[in-house]
Amino acid sequence: MDNKQTLTLEDKKKLKLNAVTDIASFSEDYLEISTSLGTVSVEGSGMKIESLSHENGDIVINGEISGIFYQNKVQKKKIFRNK
Repeated sequence: MDNKQTLTLEDKKKLKLNAVTDIASFSEDYLEISTSLGTVSVEGSGMKIESLSHENGDIVINGEISGIFYQNKVQKKKIFRNK
């Protein structure tokens, strides 16, 4: 898997992410996804995994997305947080 990654958020209700290597944690309120570029944490409510492709490393999540955080081994970066 190369080091390119795309994260798309549609209307704060649908999240598409590629370069996924593992799902570390999942509930309707919190999702932690390991990717080739680090860990992506997603906060929200009513979240469900619509699709997951182990072959391609793609995931689609539906629900009310309120925060997306990217973290690597050095630092944690806030991408999006709805208040």
